Amino acid sequence: MKKQLLIAITVLLSLNIAAQSLDKKWAIGYKVGFEQYAGELGNGFDPLSQDKFFLHGATLSKKLTNRLDLTLSGVRGEGYTYNHQKSDRFLLKKLSLINLNAKYHFLDYDKSVLRPFVFAGFGFLVYDDNNSEKLTDQVQYPDLGFGLSIKLGSLVSLTFDETLLFINYNKAKTTDFDNEMYLQHAVGISLNLGRSKDSDKDGISDKNDDCPNTFGVKACNGCPDSDGDGVMDSKDNCPQESGPIELGGCPDTDGDGIPNKNDKCPNEKGSKALAGCPDSDKDGVADKDDDCPKVKGSKANKGCPEEVVKNDFKPEISLYTIYFGTANSNITTKSKKTLNTIVKVLRKAPNYKLNIEGHTDAVGGDKLNLSLSNKRAKMVRDYLIKQGISKSRLSTTGFGEQKPVADNNTEEGKAKNRRVELFLK
Repeated sequence: MKKQLLIAITVLLSLNIAAQSLDKKWAIGYKVGFEQYAGELGNGFDPLSQDKFFLHGATLSKKLTNRLDLTLSGVRGEGYTYNHQKSDRFLLKKLSLINLNAKYHFLDYDKSVLRPFVFAGFGFLVYDDNNSEKLTDQVQYPDLGFGLSIKLGSLVSLTFDETLLFINYNKAKTTDFDNEMYLQHAVGISLNLGRSKDSDKDGISDKNDDCPNTFGVKACNGCPDSDGDGVMDSKDNCPQESGPIELGGCPDTDGDGIPNKNDKCPNEKGSKALAGCPDSDKDGVADKDDDCPKVKGSKANKGCPEEVVKNDFKPEISLYTIYFGTANSNITTKSKKTLNTIVKVLRKAPNYKLNIEGHTDAVGGDKLNLSLSNKRAKMVRDYLIKQGISKSRLSTTGFGEQKPVADNNTEEGKAKNRRVELFLK
């Protein structure tokens, strides 16, 4: 019998290599064990009984759900029963047991390796003709029990079970009851069979396929993933663009945690509060909307401080303008007031820098005017340094007469061109 069991296990394990699916509904099996007399119904158990029958046979099961099976089993057995009156034993050469059970597993088949179960059912016990005359040829019994199934692979399971049988035959004839109890101890192995249905031909059986009629990938449980980012199309907010799962499958170019489709500055790392846009001066106004992106200001003033607003600052246009007389670089009293306002702005915004550009009218030669424009820019720089502004925050450039803002053919136009423009940066 041990040799038979070893052969059966070897064959079943070799077949397990070819397993391709977890949803095969049919299973065949082989089990061995023994059955012992456990007493008469109503008089308690007799677990030390000398009556024992050694059994082996086959099982056929159908999986109704991932937890409920219907199992038909047929076993053959032979053994000894004890003669209480003569104090000896006699051989019951052969018997057959056939039963049908409903078996409930407490854990899901596809998710668990160890699965405890309970079962109940009914069956028939048939003795061969050459057995003791005291035994009828056929008796009916109900049974119930419990056990443990161990999944050895996607196809093979090892099973241990204990069964309590109630047989309508009274061997001892010591009570008015014609029912006896037997305990059956068995170990078996089973092989899942059957074909897996795969409607969309994606290699994933319909039972385990969340999209059984649409070709998909295993990573998404059989559902399509057009961009290959691991997020199925039905749950992907950007099904044609690869992106991380935590962002709903949408890309995030600047890595700020805001998907590009919701990011107003997709190429610049920013904050969620500003829809993904940066805010260099931390004043709550995105740089792209901030007229003073390097100076902390207020939303009411488009990100600029009050002093800047009062002097009509506009992006890409000089913040302040200082005017000079013909052919000189002296700073007037009026200009000093303007410069003092600039000093206040620079003190309040220590990260802010100033670019100082000098200009002249068209009177005089080019070389002379270029030198004069540089001198005017440096005079403004030196005045700001004397007011406590760091030299490293100030840069100067002279353009001579290259960038007029008015007509040099009029005195009014010449006066506007004799200037120094200051740009915050």
